[in-house]
Amino acid sequence: MTGQPAFLGARAAELRAAFDRKFAEPIRVETARTTDLLAIRIAGERYALRLAQVAKLLGGPRVTPVPGPVAELVGIASDRSVIFPVYDLSRLLGRQASEGAPYWIVVAAGPAAMGFAFDDFDGHVRVRNDALVVRPSDAAERRFLREVVETPAAALPLIDIASVIESIEATVRGAASSKER
Repeated sequence: MTGQPAFLGARAAELRAAFDRKFAEPIRVETARTTDLLAIRIAGERYALRLAQVAKLLGGPRVTPVPGPVAELVGIASDRSVIFPVYDLSRLLGRQASEGAPYWIVVAAGPAAMGFAFDDFDGHVRVRNDALVVRPSDAAERRFLREVVETPAAALPLIDIASVIESIEATVRGAASSKER
């Protein structure tokens, strides 16, 4: 022996066995379900969008004004040869229209490209699903704000892009059918 007490040799063997066991076990990953969000500002107020409903985030895109059946239509924009309509999220939420050209646009995920303009981008937020709270949707202005997300900084109304798109499509269908008469 090298003069080490017997308990050190036993302790070393115990640590070696624990080390080997750790590598033999399957890797455990915490499976807490999370949701990724984009924190944005509209007319000075903070909101959030589900990242799963967003295909792209464009900063400072050029928007060409065009007439259309939806009052909230800002115009059209393009990205990588894809032309899409752009709607003002501020006006869709019943707020005062943004002044000047929109600085940020999210392009909705889905089969048809559709853009939504807003004033400022605050960043990415990842929250546990239990931070999402369903809110009553009895008020007309809240039809797109069905949930609130509790973040460490503040509670943010969560804009449901899918319901915004459904509303725009219904308005466009209504305008098209009234023209056919």
